[in-house]
Amino acid sequence: MSGYYPPPPPPQGQQPQGQPQQHYEQQQRHNYNNDGFTNDANTNMPPSFPAGGGGYGGVQQQQQQQQPQQPPPPMMMMQQQQQQQPQNMQRYGQPGGGGMMMPPPPLATTTGGGGGEGPRYQQPPNAPGLPPPPSFSASSVPSPPTAAMSRMSMAPPSTSSAYPSPPPPMRQQQPQQPQQPQQQPQQPQQPQQQQYQYQHQQQHHHPGPPPPTGSSSSAYPTSAPQMGMYGGGAPPPGAGMMPGMGGQQGGYPPDADARSIDVQNLDQKALPRPGEDEARPNSNLSCDPKYLRLTVGALPQSVGLKQRFALPVGCIVRPMCPGDSVPTAQFGSSGIVRCRRCRTYINPFVQFIEGGRRYRCNVCSLPNDVPVDYFCALDENGVRRDVAERPELRSGTVEFLASAEYMVRPPMPPAYFFAFDVSQTAVRSGFLKSAIDTVRDCLDSMQSKSDRTRIGFITYDRSIHFYGLRSTSMAPSMMVVGELNDPFAPMPDDLLVNLQECRSVVDATLDVIATSFLETDIQESAMGPALQAAYSAVSQIGGKLMIFQSTLPSIGAGRLLSRDDARGYEANSKEHELRNPADNFYKSMAAECSRQQVCVDVFCTSVPYADIASMCVLPKYTGGDVRYYPQFSLAKDEVKFKTELTRNLTRDVAWESVCRVRCSKGFRVCAFNGHFFIRSLDLLALPATNADQTHAVYLAHDEVVPNMQACYIQCALLYTSADGERRIRVHTMQVPVVNDMTDLFRAIDSGAMACFLTRLSAERTNSARLQDARDALTHKLVDALKEYKLLGGARHNFGFNSLAFPESMKLLPLFAMCATKTLALKGAPRDVAVDNRVECSFDIMSCSAEDCLRMMYPACYALHGGSEDAGIPENDSIEALMKMKMPPRTALAGERIDARGIYLIDDGRKLLVWVGGQCEQKMITSIFGDQGCPDPFVDAYLPTISGNKVNEKVRNTVKRIRSRNQARYQALTVIRQGTPQEALLFNHLVEDRASGGGMGYGDFLAQLHRLVQQAANAGR
Repeated sequence: MSGYYPPPPPPQGQQPQGQPQQHYEQQQRHNYNNDGFTNDANTNMPPSFPAGGGGYGGVQQQQQQQQPQQPPPPMMMMQQQQQQQPQNMQRYGQPGGGGMMMPPPPLATTTGGGGGEGPRYQQPPNAPGLPPPPSFSASSVPSPPTAAMSRMSMAPPSTSSAYPSPPPPMRQQQPQQPQQPQQQPQQPQQPQQQQYQYQHQQQHHHPGPPPPTGSSSSAYPTSAPQMGMYGGGAPPPGAGMMPGMGGQQGGYPPDADARSIDVQNLDQKALPRPGEDEARPNSNLSCDPKYLRLTVGALPQSVGLKQRFALPVGCIVRPMCPGDSVPTAQFGSSGIVRCRRCRTYINPFVQFIEGGRRYRCNVCSLPNDVPVDYFCALDENGVRRDVAERPELRSGTVEFLASAEYMVRPPMPPAYFFAFDVSQTAVRSGFLKSAIDTVRDCLDSMQSKSDRTRIGFITYDRSIHFYGLRSTSMAPSMMVVGELNDPFAPMPDDLLVNLQECRSVVDATLDVIATSFLETDIQESAMGPALQAAYSAVSQIGGKLMIFQSTLPSIGAGRLLSRDDARGYEANSKEHELRNPADNFYKSMAAECSRQQVCVDVFCTSVPYADIASMCVLPKYTGGDVRYYPQFSLAKDEVKFKTELTRNLTRDVAWESVCRVRCSKGFRVCAFNGHFFIRSLDLLALPATNADQTHAVYLAHDEVVPNMQACYIQCALLYTSADGERRIRVHTMQVPVVNDMTDLFRAIDSGAMACFLTRLSAERTNSARLQDARDALTHKLVDALKEYKLLGGARHNFGFNSLAFPESMKLLPLFAMCATKTLALKGAPRDVAVDNRVECSFDIMSCSAEDCLRMMYPACYALHGGSEDAGIPENDSIEALMKMKMPPRTALAGERIDARGIYLIDDGRKLLVWVGGQCEQKMITSIFGDQGCPDPFVDAYLPTISGNKVNEKVRNTVKRIRSRNQARYQALTVIRQGTPQEALLFNHLVEDRASGGGMGYGDFLAQLHRLVQQAANAGR
């Protein structure tokens, strides 16, 4: 299990005290010999990766009969703060977070060392259904980044505000507290610059973290010591690290004093609000936070400290990022250098000893021999003389070229298999034609990435139509299979062919599909049997299976019925059933696809119900995507659909990949959240991952936490590139370990915490009521603020009506409230269409932290304001566009919306332009041209008006927003004040009271203060 390593083996003939010899030997075999990605030749543990599925040998850990028992993943256990025990090594078939664990295959003994063929998978008799994912109790609240998401400057509300000011917040009658005699000399009264500004108590400045036990000086010296014998110039563990280094805090904020808000006298203009989310850099030599981003920039020393902290300690993992350039490390004939016990890859934080002949692993502290052809002498400072030539010793992110021992078969080629719904709905809506046109336009790009790319097609309605592609033919041979109970793939050798060799027949096939079903009147859809047939065609190689579904599956396996009626589930403990798949058929197919390295993407549209809850199971457990276009129309959705499909077909893909996260001794990864399949306790199977996907891991303590100053986290992604290379991408980071609660509060990364907690809340809705998920989120925040109140009560003399919090948590209440107003969590079951709710939850569990924060608190730009250079880049380059100054932002409250202005709202999924009723016609013409505001039911187009600065400013602003998030195309909708479509704006005014009982910002703070007071009084 990652992160737990027993002490070195005792001399021969001895055994550790308190452990039976048999248990100790089994534990040694598991922790010393088990390699997450390759079978060691000297291990006695047989590999268990299915040879037929491709991938890497020995990727699954073996179950141990004598391992200590572990509880289920705790990500959804919000109500209880119980100590985490090591996980049960024998518990298979359990989903971990958003992923799912594959049932343990019976092992067929076979020979073959490192890269040889492993045992083949034998389907157990009871494996067709997979258990649903466990519900993480999203017990925490989003928290934005401390410095990067600072309070934005607000212009005072205009007298012509489009909406009246909200009513004052609900206030509770607080009992008067007896006045305590002053024991300290009275401080001179300071003039108040703003009546309700933060009550910043400068006289109670926090002294900073105390030195660790046994140290006579500070644990974090201001200057780094001599480099010593660390490759790449890495300092000793913890040396030279200010608190928070190693996490995205990059050093705690210099002003870490407590803050407070008087909930009885709120000034809406003075409340904290977020700005742009930019993670601070990690410590020196650590990877960039865009790859590994911790919720807290320091780890707690003890289990008790973590339990008191209340907020989750986790990491957002993004193995690949758009446009990244990663250095490649080259090794000699000895192969990749790794620790022989914990299997950690060599990194900048290892310590070279004995003149460079050995190195000490930074994760488990085991001395390892340096291979002969990797040896290099050390200089007078103990640093390798070739460190400048070794990217693995000077960069926290690096890639290794994998050798033959890391594979069980030749690298798979990129493969795309398309399954088109050709029913009447798909044809008449234009969805089928748009899909075919986009695929045809992307063929050149797909072919240029690799000359090994393969492609295939099937179509289906009430029957399944196969298309045989042969390079010697000018047209495809079409075969129709009407038998749906046992579908099979005829012409198996001609269904998935090389794109370069068969390009002419591929183009002809697309023309045949586009024209053959124009007059169809068939409304049935046999998606289930088509899925089975497509799987049989692509399973021998693996690849991406792309399904285009336009109506509810109605015949054959996987047949679904409409469940779009939430009235029967109101206030019912079974309301979550609407958000779970209706048929285990899709779970079973997802398990089979993941086993054979098949990733499923679903592009879906239907009127009025699509059952996304059942459809999304396929991409959820295979690392794919779901794109839902309700009531598809060409005017509204064509550009969005084509852009997102093009992005899917042309972006870089990591094929047949697996991912593992390791931690230093004393910590472990105990649960996961995201879209993947858990093959073993900590190995994520990702048949085809990409730079638009992120995952989250939950960190817990082992039974014994050593006394150390720093912890190391390493993420390794093994994958096949498009050109057929096996590669290993490794990210390593250093994190300080603290034993003071104040240090943990100061080290919170609000952006990562907000994303992490929203993920957990969204996942909890799959197993609990919406109200339960929202309450758990609030109670987790209450527990954290209560602990901080009890912690700082002796040092800070805030008033009875003051809500106290550290500087790093000042945005947590706002993000907690905003999270409950997302489509995934808001209102009652009937308030949001279940398809839209499920799709939003799916996106939250895979999007980046920046996109998640933007979804919770959208950016509202005042297009009528700002300086002259706002929206005008220095030149035409994309770099200048991304650095361009944006128009001023406005708070998302009705009283801040000026009826004379025009506002652009960006929520990460769509763009909304609101035109005030008193806006000048001249400005409207400058933006939209002489035709005026476009129809609100189309994707608006902004014309180019040469010489018009306002037009150029708005177009550049929209272009920059769309360039920031390329995973989704954000359609532009224009609405005018006073029209029925103005309800779209109200949904984004998250600081106001909302329908369905959603509180306003002030009301939420008042309620939060009351709950914190009650919890603090109960805990005294």
